[in-house]
Amino acid sequence: MGVLLLCNLWENKLPRKTLTVKRSFRWLNNLSLVALNSAIIALVMPIAAFQAAAIAHDQQWGLFNLLSLPGWLNVLLAVIVLDLIIYVQHLVFHRVKPLWKIHRM
Repeated sequence: MGVLLLCNLWENKLPRKTLTVKRSFRWLNNLSLVALNSAIIALVMPIAAFQAAAIAHDQQWGLFNLLSLPGWLNVLLAVIVLDLIIYVQHLVFHRVKPLWKIHRM
């Protein structure tokens, strides 16, 4: 809630451009998109991730199937690699103009 309040204050005091639609409409629209996106991701991603992991395990696909590392190290490396991928994706969204337009909402 604090971040939303801060964004609202920032938008009121230092607008980047003049508004073409009512602020309340924009905020409702953006928050609705966030809620819908969160619900879809919460429902779909766990199922998709589990299925992908099961298929990779059954087919012996992936780097971690080739390495004989302890389970805890596999988990640690997987988290680090996934975090790096998410970071690179975020950078790409900032640097590629069409993606930036989506990212900035």
